Amino acid sequence: MTQKHYIFIASSNEFDRKILKNILQTYDLNFFSQLSDIQEAVAQRLPSLILIDGSFGEEGFDLCKAIVTNIVTKDIPVLFILNTVNKNSITDMFQSGGSDYVLKPFNQLEIASRVHIHIRHLQHSREIQRLSSYDPMTKLYNRRTFFREAEKAIAFSIKKRQRLHLVLLQFNTLSAINELYGNFTGDKVLYKLATLIKKYFDTNNIEGRLTGNGFAVVVQEKKMELVKELVGFIVKSAQEMEVEGTRPVKIDYAISYLHSVNESVDDLLLEACQKLEECDVARTTRNY
Repeated sequence: MTQKHYIFIASSNEFDRKILKNILQTYDLNFFSQLSDIQEAVAQRLPSLILIDGSFGEEGFDLCKAIVTNIVTKDIPVLFILNTVNKNSITDMFQSGGSDYVLKPFNQLEIASRVHIHIRHLQHSREIQRLSSYDPMTKLYNRRTFFREAEKAIAFSIKKRQRLHLVLLQFNTLSAINELYGNFTGDKVLYKLATLIKKYFDTNNIEGRLTGNGFAVVVQEKKMELVKELVGFIVKSAQEMEVEGTRPVKIDYAISYLHSVNESVDDLLLEACQKLEECDVARTTRNY
């Protein structure tokens, strides 16, 4: 199925709108007369590209700055529609974070090509980011990304004086399942466990696969009693899984919490790991 690409276009010129609609007819176009309307629309749905008419002047550049400095929208390419090219306009455009520009009167091939190139670049960039950030088996964060995002969450919780817990889940019967039923079966169980983790811990938390059989979750703004309850659901659901007619899935877990402003994700992992008989998740040193 072909992905539909949304393009937001800020322009009050009806003639320009008509031409762009004809040139970019293979895309889902959304036209805006007011820049403030684009900001509201971006909050509802992320476009693949934004076109801003240069006639908006400084307001257009300010909008571009807001887009490229926002962590959610920073990768969206912003192109400006310019009447003429001069040193000042190009400098202002690039300093605001603009990716490129198109000139009027419009050249159909030029606009279609520039839009296509920037959208393809965005696609490749997002795919590279996905491949480098997620574990391909479970679709959870990989170890490197988990540590990076967990440290951000700890810093935020310290600043806001909020609760933060770290849940360590150890799938200790994975080796036995692989030996008895094969690695393909073990992989399916791993995926099911990851699905359980995502089911019981909402999107505000940080979930990762740290080792072959080790998972961790950073839980923000929840009481210990609720964290234990959610983990209990995961452990119980895992025990009820049937693998080749038996129920060999066993999950051990430990929970640590943020004690002081000086603690790091390594400290929380080490504390949780010390509560388990078998654990190879924590490390005293890391090179990332």
